[in-house]
Amino acid sequence: MGHVASSHVPAFTETELTMAQAKAIYFVVTVGAVRMSDLAVQLGVSTSTATGLVDRLVELDLLVRQADPHDRRHVLITTTPAARAHLEHLRELNQQQFRDLLARIDDEDLPIVERSIQILTAAAAAIPRPGHAGVATTEETP
Repeated sequence: MGHVASSHVPAFTETELTMAQAKAIYFVVTVGAVRMSDLAVQLGVSTSTATGLVDRLVELDLLVRQADPHDRRHVLITTTPAARAHLEHLRELNQQQFRDLLARIDDEDLPIVERSIQILTAAAAAIPRPGHAGVATTEETP
């Protein structure tokens, strides 16, 4: 599996994002507007660390900080079109890598791969989504 991951490294490093920054963008894209404190919890870091990370992403025009209309003591973080484009680029890299792997599989083994993907998709669908299990978003009231 290390070989698969290492083949992705050159393309990922071209994005100039750290893994923590990519995770932050992915989380905010997935959830929508999110409070700084909730982002910190999701990333497993302190609020001050999340603030520094967000500061850098704001400088890169990937995230936007705005006041929470429901509670002015809180800040909401949202993505920019550039952030969504970065995330889409990473998704395209993953899809290309997956296509390359599938091209190496014998035709008679493809039904096994297809069934495995169905099982994994069903398992993934059962995982609670961020914003639906205790993470405040703009759609929830504090």
